[in-house]
Amino acid sequence: MKIFISHAAVDKELVAALVDLLQTGLDISATQIFCMSLEGLGIPQGSNFVSFIRDKLKDARFVISVITQRYYESPFCLCELGGCWMCDKTEFFPILVPPLTYDDLKAILVGVQSGFIDDKRALNDLCDRLESANLSKKVATGRWESKRDEFLRTFLRIKKKLKGPAMVSCAKYEALEKTYESVQDTVEQKNAEIAQLKKMVERLKNCKDAVEVREIVKAHSTDDEEFERLTDEIQKVSHNVPRVALEALFYEYSGRHWSPTVGYGQDDDLLRRIEAAEEEHYLVTGNGVEARDHPKLNRIREKLDALASFLSTRPEAEMITSFEEDNDYPLSLRNRQFWTDHLELF
Repeated sequence: MKIFISHAAVDKELVAALVDLLQTGLDISATQIFCMSLEGLGIPQGSNFVSFIRDKLKDARFVISVITQRYYESPFCLCELGGCWMCDKTEFFPILVPPLTYDDLKAILVGVQSGFIDDKRALNDLCDRLESANLSKKVATGRWESKRDEFLRTFLRIKKKLKGPAMVSCAKYEALEKTYESVQDTVEQKNAEIAQLKKMVERLKNCKDAVEVREIVKAHSTDDEEFERLTDEIQKVSHNVPRVALEALFYEYSGRHWSPTVGYGQDDDLLRRIEAAEEEHYLVTGNGVEARDHPKLNRIREKLDALASFLSTRPEAEMITSFEEDNDYPLSLRNRQFWTDHLELF
C-alpha cells in the first residue's frame, strides 16, 4: 500500500468517492491504497489499531490529506499530519474541502501549497503528481476528465451532507455567550415594555377624552420617548407659520427683547417679512418686535410650555446628559442651536 489517505472518519462518503476516482480514473489498484474507513482498504481484523496505522503511514510514498471541518478535531488525523511532517521521503498532497478556505489551514499546513477538492485544476494536479511518482498508470486524457467530472458532480451531492465542526473555539464560544447574554437582556427589556403597554391599553379603554389619553401616554413613556413626542408635536404645529413669527417666539422664550436693525438698505427683506407677519396678526411692532396672541402661535406656545415643564422636572435625567454629549450643546429653550437643529424651526 503506497498511497495513504488521511481523513476524518465522519467524511467516509466523500473519501469513498475520491478513492473511486483514483481507481477508475487513474487505474490505481486497491492494493496500493490505505484508507482506514473503507472495507478492504483499512485495518485487517485482529491487527493493533495504532501500530498498523503508524506502519502504513511510515511505508507510504504518497499521503493525501482530505481537510474538512472535522479533520482538525480528529486526534488520529493530527498524528498523521505530524507523521507526514517527520517523513521527508513521503510526498504530501493536502486538499481542502469547502466551506474551508486557505485561512483555515493550521499547524504544519500553513503555507503548504493546497488546492480545493471541487477545483478541476487541483484534481488535475493530483493526477500529475501520482503519475510523476509512478503510482498510477498513464491513462487517456478523455477517460480521466470524464471520471473527474463525474466525481465533481458526486461531490455536489455529498457536500450538502458533510458535517460541520463538533467543537467551537474558546473565542467563538465566548463571543456566542456574550451574544446570548445580550439577547437575553433585550428579551427582558422587551417583555417589560410589553407589560407596560398592556397596562396602558387597559387604562386607555376607560378614557373619556383626549386630555386623559395624553396623560396616560405620558405616564407610560420613557424620558426619551416623551422628549421625542414633545419635540415632534412642536414641529407639527409649526408648519406654515412665518419664520419671523417663530423668531419672535424664540426671543420670547429666551427672555430677550428683539429689536432687529432694518431700513436704510440693511436687510430690507427682513423688514418686509416682519410687516407681512404683522398684517396677518402674528407680530406686533413698536418698541421692538413681539409675537402676538395668535391661534397658531398659541398652539406652539402650548407645546413649548409642555417641553419646558418636562425639562424642568428632569434636571439630571440620563436622556438630557446623553443629548448634550451627542450634540455638544445645552438642551435649553434659550439655545438657538436647539431650535435650529432639533426643533427644526429655523
